[in-house]
Amino acid sequence: MAVCIAICITSMAFAKTEEENRLEREAVVLNHTARQSGGEHAIVQLLKKEFNVDETVINGLQKRKLGYGDIAVILSLTQQMPGRIADVNVNKILSLRQGPPAEGWGVISDRLGLNLGAVISQVAGIHREVSEDIRKAQDKEYETGREGSYERPSAGWWAGRGR
Repeated sequence: MAVCIAICITSMAFAKTEEENRLEREAVVLNHTARQSGGEHAIVQLLKKEFNVDETVINGLQKRKLGYGDIAVILSLTQQMPGRIADVNVNKILSLRQGPPAEGWGVISDRLGLNLGAVISQVAGIHREVSEDIRKAQDKEYETGREGSYERPSAGWWAGRGR
């Protein structure tokens, strides 16, 4: 019986909440979006604007093997902390996230007294805005590419065949 209780308590400690699962999905989607044509540039520009950081902050987090989704989550969490986006806050979150033991976003936000729901909303909003920016850039590329290089043939596809 004691073993069953210990297993149940352990599994409850590692169980992720729906909020945490949603945040992780949003982060993964943001990472995939970065792989689209123009995606990386759009995400970096939006992160700089959204969190009022320069590119060196983003590059520094990337050098720590973080994707853009995790970078957005970390910056969003640190915005809620005293001192906001400062190295000490980023390092505190990273040490909790990377462990040992590695903690999930829900545990981190609970330990630091932060609002995970606000982070989810912000990261989802970043994804929506980046997707829109990418779509607009691709539309513009398509329009300018067609205008500059498309020429209508003077005759049909059959011209010059069979003669």
